[in-house]
Amino acid sequence: MFVGQYAHGVDEKGRVIIPSAFREKLGGKVYLSRGIEHCIFLYPEDSWGNLYAKISSLSLTRKETRDFARLFLSTVAITTLDAQGRIALPAYLREYARIGRKVMLIGVGTRVEIWGEELWREYVSTVEERFAEISEHIVDTGI
Repeated sequence: MFVGQYAHGVDEKGRVIIPSAFREKLGGKVYLSRGIEHCIFLYPEDSWGNLYAKISSLSLTRKETRDFARLFLSTVAITTLDAQGRIALPAYLREYARIGRKVMLIGVGTRVEIWGEELWREYVSTVEERFAEISEHIVDTGI
């Protein structure tokens, strides 16, 4: 399980250090994809396999399903951590996520999200104002 948040820099080659708390849980191969709300999703191989199985089981007769699969799966990059615990973020994903020199790595259960630091702060300030209201709405889910 991935939890917590960590601030890191992005080097001139577009690489970011993965926090040690996340490294051991990621294992070998990792999957990067376009996230929601302009972040990058980072999945370990087992979580990616589960998600891919769900996506591939969706009906191809629905336009929304085809659109989602195309946009989501076409952005996937498969990589591994280097000896220093870094991964290279592809330029197209950095551009999509508006990532500059600083990022926030956020643990979100089965995945890690990589956010441009400024965009993350904007997101948090917006959602924090509604956190109590959001909590009331999800109480019915059994949390």
